[in-house]
Formats: sequence, structure tokens, C-alpha cells
Amino acid sequence: MVFPPYAAPFPDTKDVDITLGTQHRAMLTLMAQRPGHVFTADELAAKLKLPALTPRRAEVLVGDINGVLGDETIATVPRRGWKMTWYEHAPVTLSY
Repeated sequence: MVFPPYAAPFPDTKDVDITLGTQHRAMLTLMAQRPGHVFTADELAAKLKLPALTPRRAEVLVGDINGVLGDETIATVPRRGWKMTWYEHAPVTLSY
């Protein structure tokens, strides 16, 4: 939907190009299929077919996703991994 300049939804904010890369979308899709499940770095690497996925890289991907969708979208579970919390109580269908 295109808004006229005087009716922009948030006229006082600056324009930001928000995008998620392929790895971000793959991780988000995987986690949205099992909200509340704690994924380890090894499990993410195996399911996403990314053998070089380290815990640090997974944390960066999670941070990027949270930066776009909100800080509480994917929560870090200390010493265990990450879990999707945003849609924890509702079924989700993601497509792209």
C-alpha cells in the first residue's frame, strides 16, 4: 500500500531498508515450525545444512532477526540455545 506523504503511518521516522538474508529466513522458518523448542547450535547447523554454523554465528543471526522483528522474537536460553517466543501460543505459517 502506498501512502501519500501527508498520511504516512510514521511520518517522524526515517526510512530504513529492512531485509533478512537467506540464512536468517531459514532459521526463522525452522524455529517458527516448533515454537518453544530450544534449538542448540549443533541442531541448527544440522537442520539448516550449515556445517560451519558456530554458536557465535547463530547468536549473530538471532540478533539480526530480533533487530528486525523485535527483541523478544527469539530468546536465548543460557548454556542451551535459542527458542522462538513470539508465536509461542499461536500456530504460525511463514512463506517467502
